[in-house]
Amino acid sequence: MRIVIHCHPRLVHQIQQAEAFAEGARHHGHDVFIARDFHPLNRDIAVVWGGNPRVNPVVEAQKAINKPYITLERGFFGDRIKNATLTSTGDPFSK
Repeated sequence: MRIVIHCHPRLVHQIQQAEAFAEGARHHGHDVFIARDFHPLNRDIAVVWGGNPRVNPVVEAQKAINKPYITLERGFFGDRIKNATLTSTGDPFSK
């Protein structure tokens, strides 16, 4: 599966979480690209940070081609700085 992870180029926590997510996905055999911007790319799954309006083009592009996206945010439980919360539009790995 081809995955793109979008993160802000200057926000260290986003870059660190993107790299951790990418490492895990690669471990499971997925092709992962980290984009340090929010320009939509045609991938099977897009991963974006939070509900900020800057991610809307990526989310809207995924919806337009009927492909899933995952949203990463600061952790909901425990240490909000070290942990991340993930939500998705369904089970993106079910195929």
